[in-house]
Amino acid sequence: MTTNSHQNSDSQEIDLSYLTKKSIHFIDHLGYSIYKFFRFLTRNIIIISILIILGAISGYFLDKIMEKTYKQEIIVIPNFGSLNYLYSEIENKKFEEGPISTVEIKPVVDIYQFINDGNNNLEIAKYLSENNIELKNYEEGSNVEKLYKYHLITLTTKGKDLDRKIVNDFITNINQEKYYIERQKVEQKNIEKEIAEIDSSVTEVNRILQKISSPSVNSSDMNIEMYADLNDLITGKKILIRDLGKLNLQKLEQTKVIYDAAIFPNIEVNKLPKTILLPIILFGIFLFVALLKVLFIKYKTKEYQKA
Repeated sequence: MTTNSHQNSDSQEIDLSYLTKKSIHFIDHLGYSIYKFFRFLTRNIIIISILIILGAISGYFLDKIMEKTYKQEIIVIPNFGSLNYLYSEIENKKFEEGPISTVEIKPVVDIYQFINDGNNNLEIAKYLSENNIELKNYEEGSNVEKLYKYHLITLTTKGKDLDRKIVNDFITNINQEKYYIERQKVEQKNIEKEIAEIDSSVTEVNRILQKISSPSVNSSDMNIEMYADLNDLITGKKILIRDLGKLNLQKLEQTKVIYDAAIFPNIEVNKLPKTILLPIILFGIFLFVALLKVLFIKYKTKEYQKA
């Protein structure tokens, strides 16, 4: 038993000694490699300096000549069931010519707006939560775009859109589908009718309240049931006014098939300046060529030795 314990102890000491030697060898090799690299840099300092200066000068002029890239962000509201059309139009359209380079679209994830849009949405949110589906996390290709009201369109343009012509032309272009234009006319008429009916109801409630509060009505003639009815009448009026506000907002947002709620123009895309990028590329090419040269000499020497 004592012999086995002694052997295990010796084995552990050997393993530890081996690992220590390996670690020291690795650190020594790494240090020597770093030393060789810095020696290589000092030997070629003139060539490297020339490449960096040439790269910086070339990059400076390229930055001056080439147009900067900007993002135009548009928050839109698709109306009249045009959401699928909008996504299909943007995903399938190619922008090979003109000021627009690329177009992207994604929903603006707003869980609170989604829930407040109606009781049905609240039930949907509960169902998703119970099934461990994160409503606030949107993944591309998940086909849940229709759950959200607002959507962000990002245009990448060459140069600034100073007079918003690029954005306005883009919005005009995606609002040309005839079916949705015809549907817009029908929906607008329906909203006008709803607004007129609610407005008439509010006027009628106001007339009743004004009649009750007139001096000709004796307060002693009003009983408890009448006070309850009066309270219901006031509550009903508040609901009507709230619905009227929603309809007026809906009327505003439906002035276009794809309504542009907000535009954030000319957001500069921050790319690495070419005054920095070109020197890095030239230095990288120089290192790559030097490495190929070292490998070529190494393997050629091995061939001579074998021969």
